[in-house]
Amino acid sequence: MRRKLFWSAFVALSCMIIVCVLLFVGIFFTFYADVPDTGALPWLIIGIVFLVLLAGLLAVQITKLVITPFSKINLNSPTENTIYPELQPMIDRINEQRHQLDIQVEELTLEHDRQDKLRREFTANVSHELKTPLTSISGYAEIMKNGMVDAEHVTLFSERIHNESRRLITLVEDIIKLSQLEGKELPYSLMEIDLYDTAAAILERLSAVAERNHISLRLEGEHCKIIGARRIIDEMINNLCDNAIKYNVPGGNVTVSICRTDKEIRLSVSDTGIGIPTDSIDRVFERFYRVDKSHSKAVGGTGLGLSIVKHGAAYHNAQIICTSTVNVGTIITIVFPLNQPSA
Repeated sequence: MRRKLFWSAFVALSCMIIVCVLLFVGIFFTFYADVPDTGALPWLIIGIVFLVLLAGLLAVQITKLVITPFSKINLNSPTENTIYPELQPMIDRINEQRHQLDIQVEELTLEHDRQDKLRREFTANVSHELKTPLTSISGYAEIMKNGMVDAEHVTLFSERIHNESRRLITLVEDIIKLSQLEGKELPYSLMEIDLYDTAAAILERLSAVAERNHISLRLEGEHCKIIGARRIIDEMINNLCDNAIKYNVPGGNVTVSICRTDKEIRLSVSDTGIGIPTDSIDRVFERFYRVDKSHSKAVGGTGLGLSIVKHGAAYHNAQIICTSTVNVGTIITIVFPLNQPSA
């Protein structure tokens, strides 16, 4: 291939040089010679035309020799192509990019499968979580409608219907919050929030629940302010503290710590509870995921609390760090960057 290209280019260039020489000679003898040779001029013109055509044909041949290897490249298997050495760097680059594309396609396929699995799990979990309180409400209402409840038990049944209704409403509200957080379509304006004051108000709100479970609450650190959606920040801290109380042990502690560094603000909620197994730490922030389903059912909740924390942190460009040891306790830290947007 290289030899063909060389000789074709050499002949074409030689033809062009000869054409230029003949043109120069023709012009010289036509205009500057003392005795013009008019009989040689037609042959000169014929020779020039022939050489021009020959050079054109050789140029077409060179073009085909150069382009043909490109048109025959098998992009699916670049390294299997037979080419001249000058094209090898390009083939190597194509092969490298092909390999990178294959990796990206595989990653996208795996991510698509993972998202599809999560979607199916979410649909199944939502159906189950909605069906449970609706079944209870329907059952209690049917019993009351058929007159099978004594007068002294009407209040009890009404209370159960009310509790299941509140559970249903809370679940729907949490699902709506998650949808809004994922789409970044929160109907809340950004404002300056003091994390220390917010945490203090939440601990005060949960103090009765903690007292019933014999859990001690403590707040430490300093007043640190961020720019965020107050309703979501309140929900995030409340969910972390509520879980720390629910999954604690009698006589345990829950500590909320807030501090500032040169680059970030850290809010940590630690407890001395039952802890999270290592293989479940990465999954506890998934929707409806429960480490201990029997215990979770006993303490209540929608199973969406930590998922709201995760998406709320992402909404505020914050990072979540979770460390836990079974039967020792759990520490969940939200790391807020200092370069917060303006309210």
